[in-house]
Amino acid sequence: MTLLDFAGPQCALGLHGNTHLLWKTLEPAKTDLGISVLPTSTFANNRKEFDVLLVPGGVRAADAIRDDEILNFLAEELGDLCLPNSRYRQVWRQYDGE
Repeated sequence: MTLLDFAGPQCALGLHGNTHLLWKTLEPAKTDLGISVLPTSTFANNRKEFDVLLVPGGVRAADAIRDDEILNFLAEELGDLCLPNSRYRQVWRQYDGE
């Protein structure tokens, strides 16, 4: 992930409530600048409802859009917005040349 795509929204949203940093594992996740971010929970262990769900982009966004674990978590949280045949996935497939 690109540090700025994570840190900017985290700074703004963190001032107004609790934030939770989710990832596949609790292992540190490295950003494009080599700075590690520590997740507070995993996809599997998270049972919170969200007011805002931010998915930072960046250098490895192409890898994430193909990752079933990430997409399954988002599908559970977002419903139809993240289904494999949703408009957003179709746009990505066109961009990615699938």
